[in-house]
Amino acid sequence: MIVYGWNSKFVGTRKIEGECPSCHSKDMQLVGHQNVFHICWLPVIPLGRETHATCCSCGETYQPETILGEKAAKTERFGIPWWSFSGLFIGLLVAIGVMFWDASKKENIAAFKADPEVGAFFTYKDDDEAFREVPYCYAKVVGIEEDGIVICLGGYSYSREDMANKSFVDSKLNSDEMYIVSADAFQELDIVHFSSLKK
Repeated sequence: MIVYGWNSKFVGTRKIEGECPSCHSKDMQLVGHQNVFHICWLPVIPLGRETHATCCSCGETYQPETILGEKAAKTERFGIPWWSFSGLFIGLLVAIGVMFWDASKKENIAAFKADPEVGAFFTYKDDDEAFREVPYCYAKVVGIEEDGIVICLGGYSYSREDMANKSFVDSKLNSDEMYIVSADAFQELDIVHFSSLKK
């Protein structure tokens, strides 16, 4: 479950020159809070700031303009803290990491298609309408011949890629279903995962 919403986080305090209208103390400070939109309590986007002038003697709270005047209050306000964008930065780093991972995966699959390893298992997606509900199948490269690549098909198909990948270990191959696939046809297979696991 993803938890999201907004909350207010403490930014800091700053001593200011001014007099409390209630007790006339000159011990005044600004207190700042930053409102942020969060996902799972991780700040993503700053929404606005709240700044109050507080008397350190009596505890009364005022708008900064009341103590400093409108012009001075604008210059004394707190800036937007960097951490209010931390969720955005983390999300960007994750997205870049996923992009690099996906590019590396595609490169490795292309290399496997160009030079398949005997004994390697692979998962492919079958676009045939008959497999629309369970499109993921697995197979094993059992040999390389002049006219193509010999593959042994798994006896099952799955609705999710991870289930087919797991079947490398948990399921048996149907040794009767062996086919010779041309190099061009092997290139056309929508291979989504492969492993050098030997059985």
